[in-house]
Amino acid sequence: MNILLVEDEQNLASTLKEGLEMDGHFVDIAGDGTDGVSKAERNPNDVIIMDVILPLRDGLTTLSALREKGIMTPVILLTAKDAVVDQTKRADVAVSDYPVGQFALGQLVLKVRSLLRKSLQ
Repeated sequence: MNILLVEDEQNLASTLKEGLEMDGHFVDIAGDGTDGVSKAERNPNDVIIMDVILPLRDGLTTLSALREKGIMTPVILLTAKDAVVDQTKRADVAVSDYPVGQFALGQLVLKVRSLLRKSLQ
């Protein structure tokens, strides 16, 4: 399955990419929201994993731009413990999952698997 990872922290992006690839996924990384929109438009993805706090364009603005372009790929938003996003804002842009704070890579892999199963039904 194809995953677009929109994450500006290179070490975290590399760790997540490695873990997801070990689970059999192809992972493309975008380092900011603008690049994330471009890559999502060019390549079909099964899941998008996106940080909320990004350079150039934050995760919610990026997700809103994707939805406006008709890209309805399931999205998992990641955020730091103190960057809680209002539930209404998440609903407005159709966030598929939203783990708050620190998470284990294994938890993220399970969330991706769950979203993929739902999208195949």
